[in-house]
Amino acid sequence: MEAIRTGRWSFIVLEEDLSSRSDVDRLVARVQELPNKECTAVWLKLRGTLSVTESARLDAEFTELGPLFARLDTWKRHTDLAVLPDDHDFADLGLTGFASDALQELVQLGAENATARTLCPCSTGFQEAWHEDSPDHPYATTAAPQNAPWSSSTGSP
Repeated sequence: MEAIRTGRWSFIVLEEDLSSRSDVDRLVARVQELPNKECTAVWLKLRGTLSVTESARLDAEFTELGPLFARLDTWKRHTDLAVLPDDHDFADLGLTGFASDALQELVQLGAENATARTLCPCSTGFQEAWHEDSPDHPYATTAAPQNAPWSSSTGSP
């Protein structure tokens, strides 16, 4: 009888909190260092907030690395990665007037929504600022104001 090697597969889940360029660099390095890429399936569980620039860089890195692996993908059910613009993301556009004002307003709204998501760990998307004050909210700390939208007989939002 002769032993015949048929192959070995690896199934890996990598979890990372991302908030900066160095976090993206660390994750890319971890993925690049994995051995036997052609027989390795990798699912990424990503959390945090990246700038538009860093998110695009992360996407580009994984687009390049993806074909080397049996599978390289985010585990969408366990990924909560917000992409928010920062002051440097749009500096090269040279916007003026109305376009510049609109961009600044969008950046500010994005930052406010990121704060709301940070305050509410149960968020599954952008939440209204009053969400944390809902009496039905699992992290509620105060009673709901009488004029709150959820204080009517229709129940909570």
